[in-house]
Amino acid sequence: MADKKQKSGDGTPSADEIIEALALEMGVDNQKEAKDDDGGKADEAEAKEEAEAKEEAEASKEDDEPKEEEAKASKKGDDPIAGLGGIFEVGDGGGPKKSKKKKGGKKAKAAEAKKEAAPAKSSGGGGGVEAIDSIFNVNGGGSGDDIDLSDVGMDDDDDDFERKVGGGGNRALIAMVVVMGLGMLVMGVMMFGGENVGSDIMAVLNGTYRDKKDAEKRRLEEEHRKQQLEMMEKYGALRIGGEPRYGLIHVQLEGDPAPRPLLAQYGPDSPWTELRTSTVIQNLKIKKPINVRIESPGYQPQTVTLTQDVWQETGLGEYQHELNLYLQPANPFTAAEMADRMLPFEEEEEQFGTIFVESKPAGAKIKLNNKLVVDKDGNPILTKADGPISLTELMQEPDKDGKKKKKEAKKLKINTPPDNGYKVELFFDDASKPRYVAVAQRALWTCTPKSDDELKRVKKDARPALKCNYTYKVVGDFNAIQAEIQRQKKVEEELRKQKEELDALRKKQEEEVKNGGKPVEK
Repeated sequence: MADKKQKSGDGTPSADEIIEALALEMGVDNQKEAKDDDGGKADEAEAKEEAEAKEEAEASKEDDEPKEEEAKASKKGDDPIAGLGGIFEVGDGGGPKKSKKKKGGKKAKAAEAKKEAAPAKSSGGGGGVEAIDSIFNVNGGGSGDDIDLSDVGMDDDDDDFERKVGGGGNRALIAMVVVMGLGMLVMGVMMFGGENVGSDIMAVLNGTYRDKKDAEKRRLEEEHRKQQLEMMEKYGALRIGGEPRYGLIHVQLEGDPAPRPLLAQYGPDSPWTELRTSTVIQNLKIKKPINVRIESPGYQPQTVTLTQDVWQETGLGEYQHELNLYLQPANPFTAAEMADRMLPFEEEEEQFGTIFVESKPAGAKIKLNNKLVVDKDGNPILTKADGPISLTELMQEPDKDGKKKKKEAKKLKINTPPDNGYKVELFFDDASKPRYVAVAQRALWTCTPKSDDELKRVKKDARPALKCNYTYKVVGDFNAIQAEIQRQKKVEEELRKQKEELDALRKKQEEEVKNGGKPVEK
């Protein structure tokens, strides 16, 4: 042990001495301590004197009881660790008991003197109880003076000093353990709880957790709003223009095997009609491709597919697109005939045509230019299931001034004013059923070239329009009208529900703006 002790005169205990003192205080065998302190050699003289002192103390126990109590009290007052609790009381460890002093006993006095010399030895070597005192800041080296920390300098011995007096070293160790524990906790949470959990812990530590959660909630709300808008149906308004005018519009809607004429009603009490170019089609679902087909007599039909990306957004969930199609004539003769047909006719060049009328179902009444079509007996002529009704004449009513005394039938001319024609209306007596109307415009007559026999009666240099037989076909499909009515009712209901959802989204956005951009709790 001599090589581990500090130099003589140094009152600071060494590490080994501190450990030995702790062992002594925790009740380790005194014999073992003696062996560790003295290199394992027993002091026989000292043991003999202690034994004799013990015998003499036992003999005088009864006579010296009061004085013994006074000695204990005096010793307790001098002991710096007295009263700190059982943890600092030295256990007997099975060794010889301490002897009690007896007044006037030579051997007792010798033992007492020997024990009093022990602290001096400890102070010189820096071990024993004095080392424990220094650890717990009891006093400095047995001198009885408190340790003054105000004069501690920032030199190389500061760490040793703090370790000996139980100061900053222990606190630093505790702080390091706490930091390491927090670090391991964060690492463990990030490994097993995910990166987001670890990020939340760091946000809590730096005080940004609430802002982080508010921002995350706003982001989720915005994503949810976008998902809601994306899931909603999108409706568009399609404007169709181009040439020729009044081309018939066919649209392939959801569930249709092929494009079909699109029917519409221009007012709640107005009849249904087929849509033609130079018009706007409302409430078309645009998420899926839409096939649009335009047809016109004497021209090559044209079909266009509209995808979602061609539509332009005009509002939340509302879109529009403008489509202009220019049809090409079917052949050179058709091109020449169509151009000639639109020119004025001389009276001797009048050209006439026939209107064929049918309905689904059959049995509908017919009006031509708002006049009921009747037979020679005045009975209404009804559409038939076995073929169309041919209309070649329009009955003229007598003039109001009386110049025309009776009705007069006049052939149907094709050279009507450009924006006028023959209005054909189909209806049933049941007022709850829809009505259908079509107009035989000048550009919508179909030219069928005359036969060779017919051409013999026409001048060779006659204008192209005089070499045609003109027809116009009207089909009132009431079954299709009923289906379109149901489709539009369904679309209107879908639009109503979607409008309510959009209004709720707009209202929530407005509330968030008023709330400073923070999500609104419901």
